[in-house]
Parts: sequence; structure tokens; C-alpha cells
Amino acid sequence: MSIRSRRLYFTASALFVAAAAFADGETSPIHRVVGVQPPAELRFEDGGHAIIRKGVGVQNDQNIYVGPGGEVRIVCANGHPLRLGPGSHTLTCPTGEALMNHQGIRLIGIRGGEPTTSYPIVLSPRGTALRTPRPHLRWRAPRQAPQDAEYTVKLLTEQKEVWRTTVRGTETPYPDAPQLEAGPVYRLEVIFEGHSSLKEKRADLGFWLIPDEQQTLVRERLKRLEELDLEPPLQTLLIANALASQTFLPNGSAGGLGLYAEAIDLLEATPLADGQELLGELYLRVQLLPEARLAWTEAIQSFREAGDDYRETRLSAHLKALGDGTGQQP
Repeated sequence: MSIRSRRLYFTASALFVAAAAFADGETSPIHRVVGVQPPAELRFEDGGHAIIRKGVGVQNDQNIYVGPGGEVRIVCANGHPLRLGPGSHTLTCPTGEALMNHQGIRLIGIRGGEPTTSYPIVLSPRGTALRTPRPHLRWRAPRQAPQDAEYTVKLLTEQKEVWRTTVRGTETPYPDAPQLEAGPVYRLEVIFEGHSSLKEKRADLGFWLIPDEQQTLVRERLKRLEELDLEPPLQTLLIANALASQTFLPNGSAGGLGLYAEAIDLLEATPLADGQELLGELYLRVQLLPEARLAWTEAIQSFREAGDDYRETRLSAHLKALGDGTGQQP
């Protein structure tokens, strides 16, 4: 592949123009419920209501009703814990640096990561900033590939091929050397019998390693959530939400893309319905529709089993819109 043709895949400005076409124009702080002693519910101006469970995201100015003997515990977007006792409350979490922003479903006309193709589809990392110099590499097999198919896997920058290997299966850890460096925009290429993942001609699939000073900043922010000593599924959800909310450009400055790959890896293992809903949103962020549909389908089933009609109906509408390719504004 020539340096000239690679520019389609690596030009930083193209990455962000493409991202802006589908990303939420504004993010707002998202607070997470981490403890509930019923009765408690969200109440809406139209007279509707929704149950409150652990993991549910809430925002300032929403009305939360806590019945006699009830309690709701919330971790605000800035990591501040908040307790609500019996009564009607207009949620007012403290302002300040938000560790967690609402990803939101603001996606219209999304295309990407088709379910069946003649070439491999890179699943991770793609369209993401990274903290680890040894990311776990994953891809989806092309439709004609047998289960034990052999793939050639390459790591590319705009200027050169950095590394290559041969793998059986659809995942492999990146080795200790050559190490990823902060600064370059990388892209993963996976080839099966001459069919390359680069046939997915998108300009927003590159990834980069954030520099040491930004690594320190992220660790300090996550430490504030880790010190809350929450049960593992809730802590995983909050940390994944925070990772997706910290965005960086290839030069390490703020803005750009979040630590989506790491957040997705965490959420893949969480049993919480709200985690699966966020997982679907993040798969949409990296343009993987089939994986987003699967995550949302599992979340809807969990909402249904929990009797959460409000969230089941809301997410089902988004899934239906996503299924016909139109996207939908909430």
C-alpha cells in the first residue's frame, strides 16, 4: 500500500471531520445511581414515571421521588457521593469537573461494520485513544472464513508498516515490541486470503496512544471513582463511563476521541442492563452496528425482566430506528 493511498486512513483532520458527523454535539454530566432502598422513582412533567435501579443514569433537574423509608444513593458526575432521603427532590449534583459525561444516542444515518463481508472487520482498536501500549487486537471473520482461518495482521502508520504477524483465530494481544508511541495515528490491517480489512474505507478508524502526562491525569480521575468502594459491576460501569468521557487528540491535548476500546472491554463483562446500553452507544461511536444491536437487544431484555417499561420502550425505539438505518434523535 503506497504512502499516498494510506493518507485516506491516517490524516488526523479527516479522523475528526468523520467523527463529528455522528458524535453528540454536546455532552452533559451523567450521574449514576449506586444504591436504592425502595420505594423510589423518577417522575416526569407529563405524569410518567420510571423505576430507579442501581446503575441508572440520571441528570440534574430531574425529579426523584423517594417514598417513606426509602433512600437513593448517587455518584455525581464529578465523583461526589449524594444521598436522597424520603421526599420529592429536584436533582442538583454539584458542578465542577465531570468525570462522566452522558454519551447519549445522537446518531443519524450511521453506517459501518457490516455484519457479513468478504473481508475482515476490525473490532478493536478502532476510532479510539489508548492508555495501553499493548492493546488486545480483535476482528470479525469474513463470511467465507473457516473457524480456524489464518490471518495476516499488520500495524500501520501513515509512513510505514510497524509490525506484522500471522494468527489463527480472530484475536491476539499486541506484543511487547515494537512498542506503540504517543503521537502517531495507527491503524490495524487484517488480511484473509488477500481480502484486507482496509476495504472498509472509513477515515475514522485510526487509534493512538496518549502521552505520559495524560496517562497520569486519567489515573488520578479514575482513582476518585475507585475510592468510592462500590460493588464491582457498578464500579465497572462508572469507570467505563469515565474512560469514554476522557477525550484526546493524537498530540495529547483534550478533545478528539475517548478511551473507547478500554471502556468497551470493561462493559463486555458487566451484567448491568445500563452497562449494555452504554456498550451499544460506544459500539456506535466506533461504527460497529451489529455489535451495537446485540448490546441493545440484551439491554432491552434485561429492562423487560426488571419491569422497567420506560427504558425498555425508549431503547426499543432506538433499536428499531437503528435497524432500518435511519438513526434517531431521543
